[in-house]
Amino acid sequence: MAARGTGRAVAGAAAAAGVAQPPKALIERLNKRYDSLHREFEDAFWATKMGLKDSPVGTGEALSKSKTAYEGFLADPANLKEVQTALEALV
Repeated sequence: MAARGTGRAVAGAAAAAGVAQPPKALIERLNKRYDSLHREFEDAFWATKMGLKDSPVGTGEALSKSKTAYEGFLADPANLKEVQTALEALV
């Protein structure tokens, strides 16, 4: 999981420089990141709800951290900007 944010940083730098990522690659990257963050949140949510204290994700701290990361991704205006830039490049 250490390299999880690497693609985001590279793509984000490209977007900041005005270089649009191809729409298909952008959608695949955003979907992959969303899926990863959502899965982490769901795993922590259910482990916490089921009282799996021995699980590394079955703690309130893990749930809070995963929810913050998930909601941060959803609210990140850079994602919208990247999509808008990619769509403008198609016109």
